[in-house]
Amino acid sequence: MMLYLQYRLQQVAANNTTTYSQIVSVKMEEVITNTFIASPNPARESINILFKENALPQNTRVELLSNMGVKIPVKPEFNGNIISLKLPILSNGIYFLNVYIKGIKHSRKILIVH
Repeated sequence: MMLYLQYRLQQVAANNTTTYSQIVSVKMEEVITNTFIASPNPARESINILFKENALPQNTRVELLSNMGVKIPVKPEFNGNIISLKLPILSNGIYFLNVYIKGIKHSRKILIVH
């Protein structure tokens, strides 16, 4: 997907005069939005990661981190466009699910509630 974005900067001086920069165009070759859905959220025992397309193990890496940045060991199971994670026993709280797709990191907050 090709997307073109335009922007300009506004600068306000101390005397309240406003100036604008020239308009700049940026070409985005691949825009990834809403790449995946993680459910259920809140979670207890497992998380399913649903993609629009098949998730290939060689292109996708998954990690779960505590709110302190400690990596939680999980073993992803790939099945078409779904990755299933069976969670170890975790304390209630917020965790970060990082999914790397072709080296690009995408994160979601996951709430664990028992």
